[in-house]
Order: sequence, then C-alpha cells, then structure tokens
Amino acid sequence: MVVDKLFVAIIAAASLISIAVVAAFASEVLQSSSSSSPLLSSPAMQQNNKERVGFFASTNNNDNNNSSLIVDQKGDARPDQQYKTSIVPAVMGYHDILWADVRKTANGDDDGTFLLTAGLAGDPNLNEKYETTYVWHIMTSFNHVYTVILPNFAPDSGFAAKGWYFAVYNNTGQKYTVPMTRISFDMPRDRVEFPLEASLVGSPQSFHYWVSVHVRVDSQNLDKPPDYLMDYAP
Repeated sequence: MVVDKLFVAIIAAASLISIAVVAAFASEVLQSSSSSSPLLSSPAMQQNNKERVGFFASTNNNDNNNSSLIVDQKGDARPDQQYKTSIVPAVMGYHDILWADVRKTANGDDDGTFLLTAGLAGDPNLNEKYETTYVWHIMTSFNHVYTVILPNFAPDSGFAAKGWYFAVYNNTGQKYTVPMTRISFDMPRDRVEFPLEASLVGSPQSFHYWVSVHVRVDSQNLDKPPDYLMDYAP
C-alpha cells in the first residue's frame, strides 16, 4: 500500500495538535504530576511507509483473529532526545518494543473492546526513576485520529503520581475522551496490555496504528513533551 502526500500532511497536522495541548495537559492532569504528550508523527509515516504501520480490521463473521501484528527489532531502543536536558536515561528492556498487536472482543450489545498489546524486552512494572509512557497512535480515517496514553510513574521518581495510568485523547476533536485515570492493576511481565472500550475511539471497524515509548526525566518542568523518545514500532 502506497502512502500519498495527503496522508503525510494529515499526520503532520495531527502532530501539531498534540503539541498544542501540552500546556493544558500539564495544568489539568493529575494536579500537574505529568504532561505526557503523545507524538503523533511516526518515523514510518515520515518516511512514506504506510505499509509498515499496523492495520486492524474487524471481519463480518466476528473472527477477530486476523493479523494486526507488527514486529520490531530487539535491541534498537535508544534515548532520542526531544527536549534539552542533562539527564540521560539508561536504556532498559521495558523501553524496547518487540511487537505490537490489536485484538477485538465482543461484549453483548455494545461495541466491544480492543485489546492493545505491546511486547517488550523487559518488565514494564520495574520502571525506575522516571515516567515511562507507552503510546498507541490510532488513525481511523483521514478525519479521526486518537492517542491512547499509558504512563507508568516509578515509585522512586520525583513525580507526585505513582504507578499506572491511562488516558485517551481525541486529536481530531482536540479533547480528552478519557482524562488521566489511575489503573488498579499491574501489567504482565513482558508486555503492556490494556483493554480499551471501542467506543472511546469512535468504534471503528478498521484503523492504522503504531506504538511508541517515551521517557520523562524532568519532574519539575511539565509544560513540554516527554524528554526522550526511546523506541517505536514499526
């Protein structure tokens, strides 16, 4: 599948929307304990590689086992600085995405649930010192872009919040579908996995997606995106 210039232009516009809401996020979410800002522009998109981005599609016979798998190289995580800071986080296994997948389950009469999963080279519950954020970037059409954000605040970090949270941002509508909300459970030892109600992202029958991992080392200056992009898939 060949990506056209219009698709790239829309991705770039979505990125600007995300950056524009960082300040509002910092002042409203968790009493300024985090400003986890998703990066909507995937390097795969920038390089005109739409065919490499994950694609999920429901089938008419309710067989949702069709492949939406994307695979990423092991050991390719590295701290790509996005904002000036003298602190450089050590690369850990939980920063390294190995694969990602989307499955859908039906829940009676509702729109079902998307199970978002990112396989990692380490245990994400062992996050140390900083905020590590896992982001699913979802594009349901040229007019509907969503960002699902799952940050973990290390117990020994300087952030007021600790543990797992999630939020859903509607980039198209420029508003949060779900504000930052505490998650009461830990993740599996080798992945980040989260059941997302389909209605929170518009109940799409299909969508393109990609996943990224970010680290925020600065717990004081929150009116900016995360300090580092650690890995992305594809």
